[in-house]
Amino acid sequence: MSPEETRETTPQWTAWVEKFEGVVVAALAFLLVGLIAMGRHVLEIDLHHIEPLILFGFSSLLLALAASYFLVKRASFAALGFKKHRPDESGEAPKA
Repeated sequence: MSPEETRETTPQWTAWVEKFEGVVVAALAFLLVGLIAMGRHVLEIDLHHIEPLILFGFSSLLLALAASYFLVKRASFAALGFKKHRPDESGEAPKA
């Protein structure tokens, strides 16, 4: 790949990563609010008068929210790593 081709493709990837960062921030905020809300509901549960199936539902929802938060956070770190290691303006590939 010539340096001219690299310069042409770099702005497209940079724009994609910047859009991805905005989506990540919104998704993290949404998931964090969900985790806080579910945590508050779990604290208010009366364990003597609740059905086991409802407890299973609460636990599965909390687990899904926590796993989603972890995966979105991990994807944002991957995007930051891509942004840090993208080719510079001279067209040279990053050194390992």
